[in-house]
Amino acid sequence: MDQATSHTLYLNTFIEEDGVCYDSATLQLSEHANRKVAGDNDPVKTHHEVGMEIFGHNMKTVLDRVDKVTVFNSFLSLLEHLDSYGSSGYDLTTPILLFLTLYHSEGSQKQQDFDNLIQDYTTQLSANFCNLPLLVVVLTDSPVLPILSTHIPLDVVPLRLSSAVLSRLSMKVSFLKDGLQTRVSRMKNWLGFGITTHGLTECLFWGNGKTSKKNYTKYKSLGSFPAMQRQKATQAVGQWDFHAHELSYDELLLSTIIIFDHVLTKTHLPLEDFHIAQADLISFLAAVRDTYHPGNPYHNFRHAVDVLQATFYFLIQIKVIPPLSNELSYSTEEFKRARLGSNEDKMNFASFLKPTDALVLLIAAIGHDVGHPGVTNGFLVAYKAPITKIYNDKSVLESFHSAVFNKLLQAYWPQTQVKEFRELIIDSVLATDMAMHFEYMRQIADFTQTEQAVGKGKDEDKPQNALKTSNKDITGLLCSIIIKCADISNVVRPLDISAEWGIVLAREFSDIMALEIDLGFRNPPTDEPAKKDACVKNEREIDGPGKKAIDPLELAKGQLFFIGTFARPLFEAVIKVLPQLSFTLDVLDDNKAYWTKQVSLNE
Repeated sequence: MDQATSHTLYLNTFIEEDGVCYDSATLQLSEHANRKVAGDNDPVKTHHEVGMEIFGHNMKTVLDRVDKVTVFNSFLSLLEHLDSYGSSGYDLTTPILLFLTLYHSEGSQKQQDFDNLIQDYTTQLSANFCNLPLLVVVLTDSPVLPILSTHIPLDVVPLRLSSAVLSRLSMKVSFLKDGLQTRVSRMKNWLGFGITTHGLTECLFWGNGKTSKKNYTKYKSLGSFPAMQRQKATQAVGQWDFHAHELSYDELLLSTIIIFDHVLTKTHLPLEDFHIAQADLISFLAAVRDTYHPGNPYHNFRHAVDVLQATFYFLIQIKVIPPLSNELSYSTEEFKRARLGSNEDKMNFASFLKPTDALVLLIAAIGHDVGHPGVTNGFLVAYKAPITKIYNDKSVLESFHSAVFNKLLQAYWPQTQVKEFRELIIDSVLATDMAMHFEYMRQIADFTQTEQAVGKGKDEDKPQNALKTSNKDITGLLCSIIIKCADISNVVRPLDISAEWGIVLAREFSDIMALEIDLGFRNPPTDEPAKKDACVKNEREIDGPGKKAIDPLELAKGQLFFIGTFARPLFEAVIKVLPQLSFTLDVLDDNKAYWTKQVSLNE
């Protein structure tokens, strides 16, 4: 076991230095450690001296096996370090070996307090870093440990490490590393087909939804971000040509903070319902980011932010929330009138959405694909992945996303778990299941017929009387169709942005095919190598070295099929209810014309 095999981290609250890297070449553990170890002849050692002696021994033992160990003196600083892995935007191919030193014999610490501490540590690691390849080793002098609810591989060993323990851990690390080497091997592990148990089903069962909510991200407020980053992100999230692929993961995180901060501060929400400190909001959004697999070409945090921004933009267009560039709020009569419309207009169904509905919908948008493994529901059901048994083959991924996301919400933003809000979040996430697409198309058609039956609504009481009994259903349907439009909005983005999303989606489908071949479910293709991405303007490296070439003809045909079968019918139906979104059809027509031309050029 060496540094190429694992990232090795060590928590010890006795040391003064924090975030210090120790290596075998300069084995000077610390002035404090050396001083305490030198006092071995003292007849009576303090608890601190014993702890430092054990730390010195353990560091020497570990550095016999690895090149470097990073040591932390607080759990908070350890969490901040782990957060840096999530902001990289890449899957880790090397396990993280994490030693946690937990002393039970500290003074008058009670067993219950110790149990709560270790449960809190493991719950936070599970909640915030469920997709990191962690192997946690608890070094403790406690004779009894609580039953821990965590999906993370966990070992409990005596305080003083031995060579035998390190040998056993080396085997576990090597075993874990074998499952991380390729994109396909990582996907197999997530789905329960691989050699480790770090899969979807395990992510469902961490903890009890409670954590200490410590703020561990390097950003504590909007002001913590550099001014230029704030300006860039603020300008980006207010535009329809939002280009998520041009933003770093930190800039994507900043974009989400700006959106939620705007809604929380500019829409006069009832504070008792949704109050959350900005530091807690940032920690929550960072935890959400870290539940997405960054190695997925399409279904990653970038996609989640793209859907969030589209939802945000749609809500601004239908005047449910004020624009970023306008200080108007719901206390402003002018904005109220603009939102409600006039009696000369058709019934403004957007008026059925309250500020709380808008916030809940945005929350659902950022979490709608958490933990996505990069495959489809069809794949999971066809090949009997373990997760399908939990959800009886129906809306498997969406049900999984909803369950994991609500655990995060319970931990970080418990106000959202009120029955009314929780139901709206679940229903909105489930609406993104494309298998339910035509059912929603039917519901929209029925809804439109209701509007026509009501008429233009010159009698102010007539629309309200006609629809009052179904207000909740109308709100739910509006939220569902808005998030559906946002989820597939990549085809109605400007062409260069839309094409880039088409490429990464094609790569994700290519990864699924490679996984099927690896599992023996499909024979390797015998086709000629695919042509270069010739039909896409402004081609850039999207997912790093070794990217797969996408056949331009297949890409164009795929885009046209999706536009004709799903996107155009959906947006045509939606603008009958929300006419403010009619701009999407203009963009869609431009993109369709481009892809049609590409088919004729490449056939």
